[in-house]
Amino acid sequence: MRLRFSEPLSVRQRLPVGCLWGGKASVLCETGALTTGGQARWTALDLRLASRPAEVVVRVDTVWSGGARDADSGNGAHTVPAPSTGEPYAF
Repeated sequence: MRLRFSEPLSVRQRLPVGCLWGGKASVLCETGALTTGGQARWTALDLRLASRPAEVVVRVDTVWSGGARDADSGNGAHTVPAPSTGEPYAF
């Protein structure tokens, strides 16, 4: 999974195991193989921005590896506006 932010992230934070920096405003996290039967997997991140904008846009993309392909490539990208409310976001 790739998370891309419209604003740079703070560099003074540690990413969880399985995640790495993809740039100043991007994080990549492994999610493992898809499970059969629709079992949900959760990935929790506590990320902070370098500044305090009124709003940030988060783009969540599926990044395939190992030759895997998705028959419906249109469902692997989502854009989420996140206004600065001081509350955590979950999506």
